[in-house]
Amino acid sequence: MKCLWSFRRLIACKGSLALEYGVTMLVIFLSGLAWGGSGQAWGVYSLPGYPPKPWVIHSSAWPKIRPVERHYTFKDGPHAGLELPIYGTDGRKLYRLRCHTYLYTDPNFDYSGDFECILSALYHAKRGEPLSTPVHYYNLLVERQEPYGDWDSRGRFLIPDILGACTRYPQYGLTRSFKLRGMKITLRMRDPTIVKKPGKPSVEWTLASFRFTVQVVPDPRARRSIAQRTRYLPPLTLHPNGPNSYALNCAVVRLRKPAGAAKH
Repeated sequence: MKCLWSFRRLIACKGSLALEYGVTMLVIFLSGLAWGGSGQAWGVYSLPGYPPKPWVIHSSAWPKIRPVERHYTFKDGPHAGLELPIYGTDGRKLYRLRCHTYLYTDPNFDYSGDFECILSALYHAKRGEPLSTPVHYYNLLVERQEPYGDWDSRGRFLIPDILGACTRYPQYGLTRSFKLRGMKITLRMRDPTIVKKPGKPSVEWTLASFRFTVQVVPDPRARRSIAQRTRYLPPLTLHPNGPNSYALNCAVVRLRKPAGAAKH
């Protein structure tokens, strides 16, 4: 008989599975005791045998960070890259921001953007602090509780995003900000030079060079363990089924409906 994860059918399971279930419940209970004083709201782990559920934490007890600002110039755009540690006020190395292109090889992450940034936690939480890396989130710049993948964030810059009117599109153009874990991270691309790849169709372009700025400042209102959702929706494509399906309609700025808004 197949073992189903319900209390009614648990007695039909093998003892090893029952023990695993009990151990999991004990871990969750002890975690609540250890971290319950940090003023955070928890998600839920999956039961054994199932993939982990996303675990978003809301807390005011994130470690305090030191402000940092860095400016970069990349003359070889296809091979651009940076790694920036973010330190706490106590000297701990808390996070690492990494930005690379689709040509970069990383065994833990498949970069797919013309320039793409991800944020990872490095620290082990102290008592009273939220967990450094809740289950499921390798890239903390994602906004969805259940992202399509670690690439599913506004940290991925694609060439259509930085052409024409799209350069000024809020939070999806040249400037993008992320609020999470007691800080605000702003990524700003400037002076992008885009050229056509030799011998390729017109859709094939290369980000040849650009300048880039990273700014990180404290923001006590940023309580989420992953990036807060921006109030803007991404631009739609102009011709979804046409030859220029990559072109975006950035003349129309789309706003996200407030939570609980009535549907018409």
